[in-house]
Amino acid sequence: MNEQENAEPKKSKKIVIALVVIAVILGVYYFNKPNNTQQKSEEKNSTEQQQASNENEGSKEEVKSEEGAKEEVKATEGVTADSLIKSVEVKTTQDTKKDVEQKPANSKDALALVNSLVASSPVAVITLEPKQAAEKAINYVNKYVVPQGQEAKVAQVFPEKITFYRFLMDVAGQNYPAYVSIDGKKLLSAKEYDLDKNPNTIDGKEYVNIENDFQEVKGAEICKENGKPIVYFFGSSTCPHCDWEKPIISEVAKLFGSKISYHENIDNSKDLDVLNKFSPQGGIPTIVIGCKYFKVGSGETIGSAKEKQSLLLLINKVLQ
Repeated sequence: MNEQENAEPKKSKKIVIALVVIAVILGVYYFNKPNNTQQKSEEKNSTEQQQASNENEGSKEEVKSEEGAKEEVKATEGVTADSLIKSVEVKTTQDTKKDVEQKPANSKDALALVNSLVASSPVAVITLEPKQAAEKAINYVNKYVVPQGQEAKVAQVFPEKITFYRFLMDVAGQNYPAYVSIDGKKLLSAKEYDLDKNPNTIDGKEYVNIENDFQEVKGAEICKENGKPIVYFFGSSTCPHCDWEKPIISEVAKLFGSKISYHENIDNSKDLDVLNKFSPQGGIPTIVIGCKYFKVGSGETIGSAKEKQSLLLLINKVLQ
């Protein structure tokens, strides 16, 4: 009887302990459950914010893209595909040339093609139509090359394009620019001109044609020797034009006597710095009066009387 009574309290005690353990477990479970829900809610909110941000960025990119497209369309308005391709001549590889041969459908495609070619090619050169290039050259010749009273005109323009290699020829110690076609069949050798620059300058000072093919260097100082203006004459005994000019300038120089310093350079290398400055190509006869006036060539076309008159006038000017 006593043993049965003692067993019942022990059993009740175990039941109470079990209930307490269950209560603790349930308490822990329900305590943690709201935290998990809150975390999921926060993650959901963060995801929604990220999506909203991406949508805003996407909208901005679309706006920028639309604005860029409008600017590109505006830039190509009034521009034809042909004009874009003709305005740029690009040196390309063989593969790129095949792309150029495929004519673009519109100006927008042409602009894209030109930009891609320029970006991928080593050289991009703005070209002129044959007639425009010829007229630019003629305007240059009339302004700087031909004597006053004469005029050059375009006689004929040939549409074909010929590519040349540029090189220098050394003839008796003088370098001359020359061009040979890439097929080795045509040679050009003449004085070289830069059509975008004034060729008529000496030491940075412009010179102009004044009379009888004499040139005046604007702003030049009179070069002197012992206080006397120097008059130079360069020639050669084997040059017939020098033979014509020599007695005339010698006679004029004697008229001025000791008032000038006369340097007559025939078949010698004296005063070469002066000759190279006023006649870079080494042309003779060359006359330099006080480093202010000069002339390359003889006065045979105007006659000895006018040549003598011009020499007297110019020497008097440097003496003033």
